[in-house]
Amino acid sequence: KQNILDILGFSEGNLPMRYLRIPLVVSKLRQSDYKVLVESLMKRLTSWLCNSLSFGGRLQLISSTLFSLHVFWCRTFILQVAVIKQCESIIRSFLWFGLGDVTKVGKVAWSKLCRPKAEGGLGIKNLRTNKEAILKHGNFWAVRVTSQCSWQWRKILHLMEVLARRLVFEIRDGHNLSLWYDPWLQGQSVISRYGYRVRFDSGLPWNATVATVISNGAWNWPMNTCELQEISSFVQSNQLGQGSDSIHVSKRQSYSCKSAWEAIHCSHLKVNWANLVWFPNCIPKHSFCMWLSCHYAHRIMDKLQRFGVVGSNRCIFCCGNVETIDHLFFGCRFTGAV
Repeated sequence: KQNILDILGFSEGNLPMRYLRIPLVVSKLRQSDYKVLVESLMKRLTSWLCNSLSFGGRLQLISSTLFSLHVFWCRTFILQVAVIKQCESIIRSFLWFGLGDVTKVGKVAWSKLCRPKAEGGLGIKNLRTNKEAILKHGNFWAVRVTSQCSWQWRKILHLMEVLARRLVFEIRDGHNLSLWYDPWLQGQSVISRYGYRVRFDSGLPWNATVATVISNGAWNWPMNTCELQEISSFVQSNQLGQGSDSIHVSKRQSYSCKSAWEAIHCSHLKVNWANLVWFPNCIPKHSFCMWLSCHYAHRIMDKLQRFGVVGSNRCIFCCGNVETIDHLFFGCRFTGAV
């Protein structure tokens, strides 16, 4: 070891240490180890405080910069839930108040913000869902979680069931898929669906591939038992293609964090005003104001009175009508003239 250090001119270090501002450790990271991530977020926020950013400007910076910091860390570590909550709190606080440490309530719930724009949100990705989306491909369906697994590997294995439901297996020649353990049977493996007995009844080896039950481009399952006959009948609807097998998320041909996030996040009904608010070459400041209006999130007198902030809900611009969203934008003579 000393000879290598002498040749390369390096000095010997001790763990934990940082490389590219990422902690290098051999054990599970503690919450204090994530301090660098939180400090990086706050540092960027501080540098933007001197700018008079609108809601639209803050949204642009969150999407392009703050979120990329979180993704960079997620590709290296599995972040703790407490750290993700803290990052979400910082981003939410910056969006509504321009500061990263404000604990006040925002105008619209965070769960609504994290929906796609077509579903009435702002297109901000939920950090907890995105953590799962960064999990990449691999064949580990038969691996068991034991106490000897590293903490990161255990976390990945616990996501197997979630990942299996989101993958699409396109079977062609069957040489790249495990017959028994890969979840190619509508998100389940043959073993998990029918048990180990079906493997013994078939007389096929444990390491058989799907190609074992394909003959001349057609399914050719053993018919020894009722379970095998059921499987044979079930898979006939799976059309076999030409070439090699492929695995991808949803209907996309290649893996990406975006496609995985779209497959994992809970979809909501699309709103009919999304294209009116978000369109090519829109002005972010104006679009954000319109988005708040669609959610009835502006702090008008009617809402402030319900919260106990003011005593009267009358419009101060005109003849004293109740100040609502509809009145302010469409019924008030003063704002209409403006």
